[in-house]
Amino acid sequence: MALGTLESVSSRKSPMVQLADLIAGAINRRLNHTGDKNYKDEMADRVIHALDLQLGEDEVDGIDVTTLFKI
Repeated sequence: MALGTLESVSSRKSPMVQLADLIAGAINRRLNHTGDKNYKDEMADRVIHALDLQLGEDEVDGIDVTTLFKI
C-alpha cells in the first residue's frame, strides 16, 4: 500500500491532533529515551498506563521498523 498524499495540520485548533501528538510522544519517549528519567518519563508512563497501551515490536513486510500497540 502506498500513501497518496500527506497533509500537515496545526494542532492549535484540533484537540484530536493534540491528543495524537501526546500519545505518539509518550510512546516515543518510552521506546527511545536512554538518558536519566525525569518528569517527561513520568508523564509518558501515565499516558501509556491510562490508555492501557501494551507496546511490542514486530516485523511487517516492506517496513523496516514497526511498533505495535494494543488499545
